[in-house]
Amino acid sequence: MKTNFKKFFDGFFSIIEIKSINSIVIILAAVLFAMLFSTGSYLINQQRGKLNPMPYVQHKTVNINTAGAAELAGLPGIGEVFAERIIEYRKKNGPFRKKEDIMKVKGISEGRFNKIKELISCE
Repeated sequence: MKTNFKKFFDGFFSIIEIKSINSIVIILAAVLFAMLFSTGSYLINQQRGKLNPMPYVQHKTVNINTAGAAELAGLPGIGEVFAERIIEYRKKNGPFRKKEDIMKVKGISEGRFNKIKELISCE
């Protein structure tokens, strides 16, 4: 049994209106999907004007003895320059024994350490 869609809705919708509504629904669904399943946001590093990936939620701590430059650079206030300094310090002096030892790296002050202390470990 065929139903005339236009007749069923008393001519309220035309075929063009139905197509445009479907297009809008598809676009909104795609935007919602992207927002819900995005794993991270990109925040502007205001000091250098570069984009740094920052997770919405920090699920685990970053091990400063094993982390690579990208992972270290993602920490607040660290960026690329300090990430390289941390890695160089590690190569020269061996692993950090406690998290506070990261303040031995040139330029990492107590204030910068306080921003990351809950996000790092040195297991």
